[in-house]
Amino acid sequence: MSLRRVPGARHYKAESDGFKAINNSAGMATATLAVAQRIAEGAEDVGRGTYTASNLPIRMGSANEQRAGAVVSAGADNDWRDTRDRVLVRVTEAMAVRGRR
Repeated sequence: MSLRRVPGARHYKAESDGFKAINNSAGMATATLAVAQRIAEGAEDVGRGTYTASNLPIRMGSANEQRAGAVVSAGADNDWRDTRDRVLVRVTEAMAVRGRR
């Protein structure tokens, strides 16, 4: 990623092409899938159903460009109590708290 100096400024401005390369890299796809797998494992630990993680490109940013991403899906045979108990929401909230420590 290259940085360019903004004349008269004390700050550097990032080149958007560098972020685009990072966001579309194999490393980012691997990292997002790893996080999704941790969420799926956590949901299986506290819930009654089965959960799977898979890569899923997402669109975001000011140009709505495609970026690496991942998704956690509940199995078709999942127990209704997992939905009632909001298992995926609870797991992701717990992971967010842990990440701030």
